Order: sequence, then structure tokens, then C-alpha cells
Amino acid sequence: MAKKDPKKRILEDFPSVREVIKGKEIKQIALHLIEKEEDTNYQKKYATVWKNA
Repeated sequence: MAKKDPKKRILEDFPSVREVIKGKEIKQIALHLIEKEEDTNYQKKYATVWKNA
């Protein structure tokens, strides 16, 4: 089984981290990283993860 790209793993795990930290900075960092994602499919996936975060 192939390992996930660390950047992608971080973006998927950030909402859990945010719940613990309760900081808006984490969301801003994640949204910034999502903007930098070159693959539009992953951009949409990550945006969905963060939609309700």
C-alpha cells in the first residue's frame, strides 16, 4: 500500500487538531495550503473537509 503524501495527510488531519486547539489560526493555515494545492480534485476534497470546521 502506498503512503500518502505528508502534505495531503496534514490537510486531512488539521480539522482534528483544530478541535483540540480551538484556534482560528489553524483553519487559516489550512485554507492557505488548500489554495496552493495544484490538483483541483484535492482542493475540492480538502475544502469539503474544512467547510464545517
